[in-house]
Amino acid sequence: MFRSCVFAAVLAVCSIASASEKVTIALNWIPEPEFGGIYAAKEQGAFEKHELDVDIKAGGAGAPTWQRVATGQVEFGVSSADEVVIARSTGADVVAIFTIYQTCPQGIMVHASRGMKTIDEVFKSGTLALEIGLPYGKFLEKKYGFDGVKRVPYTGGIANCLADKNFAQQCFVFSEPLAAKKQGADPQTFLIADSGYNPYTGVVVTSGQYAKRHPKMVKAMAAALEEGWKTYLADAKPANEVMGGPNEFRRATRRFHIPHQPDVERLQRAEHLHGIPSNV
Repeated sequence: MFRSCVFAAVLAVCSIASASEKVTIALNWIPEPEFGGIYAAKEQGAFEKHELDVDIKAGGAGAPTWQRVATGQVEFGVSSADEVVIARSTGADVVAIFTIYQTCPQGIMVHASRGMKTIDEVFKSGTLALEIGLPYGKFLEKKYGFDGVKRVPYTGGIANCLADKNFAQQCFVFSEPLAAKKQGADPQTFLIADSGYNPYTGVVVTSGQYAKRHPKMVKAMAAALEEGWKTYLADAKPANEVMGGPNEFRRATRRFHIPHQPDVERLQRAEHLHGIPSNV
């Protein structure tokens, strides 16, 4: 009888221990404070609280996050609203479940010594590094034209910008400019949202099929991410120690940050984007 009770207790403990579902979330860039809430959710227990065992996969320039989600390679990925619209226009089964930034923090970083007053001046001279294929790049080219600037691919880092006063590059306004300033440069940024292009950014996506089959998992992920971001904004240090980013990045994100499930109806109206299934 005693052995039976012990065996039953062991089974119960094992059942509890295995309750967390293993999932992967693919980032579209390297670990930086723009993902602080995701790392905070993992490091400070929000994922565990919601019975999720999350593997965070770092990305880089051109990381195919929504493609990996659409093909079932990962359960979740970080993208942007414009990429979700493009993905769905090609027939990809991708839906948005959470967004980090309401105001797109993507910008163009230049040297203040160039004396630029407006973003259109960026495209009249010098060199501009932009990641090839980004939707906002096409918008900027159509609106301002790139005839006056030498465009080169952006592959990450700020070394080229630091070395050349006439070099401009894409940036997250609370990331690369702070790093450049820390190294003694005089960065000036122009927010792309001010040019009229302002999609939700840091959009967490899953596949429609996964959302239909695992609605509780999708809800758990959204809830854990919201808690993670609140935790990160209150105390960035634990997550930053994992990512290697300084705490001042956390303060700079406040202007852009709204950790919540996105206004899916707004996205649907704008681009006929189908959001979370009704049963999620």
